Amino acid sequence: MKTLIDFATALLQCAMAAMSAGITWRLIRRTGTDGTTDDDRS
Repeated sequence: MKTLIDFATALLQCAMAAMSAGITWRLIRRTGTDGTTDDDRS
């Protein structure tokens, strides 16, 4: 059971790291615009 919890925790941390990296990358890529993204418009 503990192994399953450890695995889920690692997966969650990986997903959150990937998400914040993606957000950071989008922000860097859109520098110089008005700050709105396609996601904000939808």
